Amino acid sequence: MLNDDSIVQHARKYIRWGWRVVPIPSRKKAPTLKGWTKLRLSESDVDAYFDEDDNIGVLLGEPSRGLVDVDLDCKESIFLAPFFLPVTGRIHGRKSAKDSHYWYRVAPLLDTIKFQDTDGDSIAEIRSTGSQTVVPPSIHPTGERLRWFKKAKAARVTPEGLLHAVRQLAACSLIARHWPNEGSRNDAALALAGVLLRAGWDEEEASEFISLAAQAAHDEECKARRLVVKATRHKLDKKARTTGRPRLAKIIGTDVVNKVYEWLGIDSDADGPAKDIEIRRFPRLRTITIEEEFATKAVFRSLHDYVISQIHFTHDWQPTLVSLWAMGTYLYMQFPCYGHLWLNSPTTHSGKSKLLSVLWTVCYKATEPQLEPTSAALFRFPSVIGGTLLLDEVDNLDPQKRSEVISILNHYNSTGVVLRATPGKNKKFTLEKLPVYCPKVIAGINNLPATLQDRCIKISLHRKMHSEKVQRFMPGSFEALKPLRDQLEAWALRDALRIIGAYQKRNDLSIPLNVDDRARDILEPLFAIASVLPTWVKDKLLDATNSIAEERSYEEQESNAVVQGLQVLKHHFPERTTVWNLRTETALEHFSEEIPSIETRAQAQALLRRFGFRSKTCRFGKRVLRAYEIPLRRLEKLLDRYGLNARTA
Repeated sequence: MLNDDSIVQHARKYIRWGWRVVPIPSRKKAPTLKGWTKLRLSESDVDAYFDEDDNIGVLLGEPSRGLVDVDLDCKESIFLAPFFLPVTGRIHGRKSAKDSHYWYRVAPLLDTIKFQDTDGDSIAEIRSTGSQTVVPPSIHPTGERLRWFKKAKAARVTPEGLLHAVRQLAACSLIARHWPNEGSRNDAALALAGVLLRAGWDEEEASEFISLAAQAAHDEECKARRLVVKATRHKLDKKARTTGRPRLAKIIGTDVVNKVYEWLGIDSDADGPAKDIEIRRFPRLRTITIEEEFATKAVFRSLHDYVISQIHFTHDWQPTLVSLWAMGTYLYMQFPCYGHLWLNSPTTHSGKSKLLSVLWTVCYKATEPQLEPTSAALFRFPSVIGGTLLLDEVDNLDPQKRSEVISILNHYNSTGVVLRATPGKNKKFTLEKLPVYCPKVIAGINNLPATLQDRCIKISLHRKMHSEKVQRFMPGSFEALKPLRDQLEAWALRDALRIIGAYQKRNDLSIPLNVDDRARDILEPLFAIASVLPTWVKDKLLDATNSIAEERSYEEQESNAVVQGLQVLKHHFPERTTVWNLRTETALEHFSEEIPSIETRAQAQALLRRFGFRSKTCRFGKRVLRAYEIPLRRLEKLLDRYGLNARTA
């Protein structure tokens, strides 16, 4: 049985994969064992070399059959890596530096190469033969446990391709680290445009390189910086005067510019491309060109208008909140928790299923709405596919399935996992820890359990009147909305750093003080996203927050009444009987003594009905009167559900 945090068991597993491992002292990053570079352990050697308090190092390069680690050592290189590095299936890191190690298989091998800032700080490193990397589940010197964030195979790449990508990543990161303050940023962009265009870059790749450097530097006008490339190209074609290396060196420093020229392979003497370096476009994840990208507010407006055109909402803040939540699905991995969206209504034909379909067309990697989700689908989806999970009619599942599904849905943070036993060799089972964190939309008529409601943002819908018109949801909508999804993905890449920065300062987001801690957890990501949008969006979000806080406060009072009511019934339940016929007058007398909100017969009756008790005619001596029948077994089940120590007969 594999323990996800067992050092010894993981060391054996890595050896079976063909990785050579070395022991490293607890919370350290370097081996102390003499001759560790030549250590070649087998599975039978693990117990002699490893303790559970140790860390695990993997020998890179030749010992592990061409395994290479690209180590990203600064926030700029971590942010920019998806734009430059080849896509790979294996990435690890820790909570404060996710996706900081990209793994590849390289043949033939290249040497270990370090890329450092002018002050000696590391930006990135290609680790190969002679190096090692500490791997999960080791503990970093900061105390954080290392985790695999992508668990598929390491991609196979050529040494030339990987080196080229890391050089450009390091150069862009270095420029971002030295990007000037306001007042000189446009001059820096103009000078950098001159350098890149003279070096043989085309307009699009130069524009994107400059924009990414500005974005990583938190330049609020990062999108506008790329516009200088076209103007510089026009001047160069006319042989007009443009700035270049001298001006760039004056702004960000000569030593910085020298490193940029070296890493990009630009001939420093001729100020043009080096003869032995092929100029190639760097890898990108974008599906649309920079020129096709909408401004941030235009992306939101397009999404917001589409949502409004399809659904009749009961409150004017609801489409704004739904749109923000949908945008957040493209960034959910950047937040430690992301609340579920709960679509609820008292009747059928209120638009819940249609809104699920609308969200399917715009959310990040959304599944088609699932009518009968199984627990297996819920815990496999985040690790295999990732993206947004849409669940319909969860309240109609049979009790056993519903209980399993609800237990998984109760996880709403990035550390949420479920344990499942999977069959292994020799009929032995392995305990597998599977992540369940992903954005989820839940639709249904009935109420959800209180614990799950607490993790949800509730959107209440009502059946529209005939005079209230919305557009039909047409077949082919998913394909038709692909351009909008592409815009949302480009927006997420472009504004990620600004939103993460706002979230890290979430105490400054002006969230109303009447919001409880759990609601604050699930609303903070939406406020961070709203911080990059027009002020009216935040105003609507504030309206939503106040409405949500008021409803949650009311529901909390109701929940307290439920708990207190059960305690009252437990205390007064007659001894030596299995069924209690309770008159409304008696119930009101008992409840009103302990529950301030119960003041009338109707309120007492409503509470009894909420427990599932129903009135019937009962005999009291010679009289036949109506009373609520309370079976002891039913009461005990309710007490167990709320953890209130049921008594037995």
